[in-house]
Amino acid sequence: MREAATRYVLLGAIDALKAASGYEIKQLIQLAIGNFWNESFGQIYPALKDLAGEGLIAAADEDIGPREQRRFKITEAGREALSAWVRKTPYPDRPRSELLLKLFFGKFADPKWAREVLTSARDQYAKAQTVAAMGFDQTLAEDAADPSLVYYLMVTEAGRTIQAARRQWAERALEMLDAFERGGNAALIALVKNDASSA
Repeated sequence: MREAATRYVLLGAIDALKAASGYEIKQLIQLAIGNFWNESFGQIYPALKDLAGEGLIAAADEDIGPREQRRFKITEAGREALSAWVRKTPYPDRPRSELLLKLFFGKFADPKWAREVLTSARDQYAKAQTVAAMGFDQTLAEDAADPSLVYYLMVTEAGRTIQAARRQWAERALEMLDAFERGGNAALIALVKNDASSA
């Protein structure tokens, strides 16, 4: 059975930040791993309470204040739990894409709808590619002496590569739509066969 990763994301974030509040954890997740992972405040705060109850994190300050400002540090037991989880073989990714699902059933809409969603997706992927490139550059600048640099760079490089591929796919899908609108299936087949033969 797949184990919920939220608790380990939080342990890793707290370790990376040395001490962190739920808000700071959320910011780190968005900045560092937001290309492929997300945690909501509704997941973060209950998980922090559970982790504290299990002794995997502890209050970092004497006066911990309101929930949004409470800062936690990882305990030795928390580091051991995180280390054990990281060493387990990850489950295969199961990608889900509502965009691709709706395109698969696109005949129930029309080419105008497809063009709108593909153009929007292309623009979003281009922005995400820019953000991922900035994250890569920031990692190089800020973490050059960090022993985790190689792992950080693997992740930020994945973000750059994935977003570039998504943008490229959206541009290609728009080309396919153009061919289809010009000449139906025959023009579309000619486009993809021509590309396959020149590859």
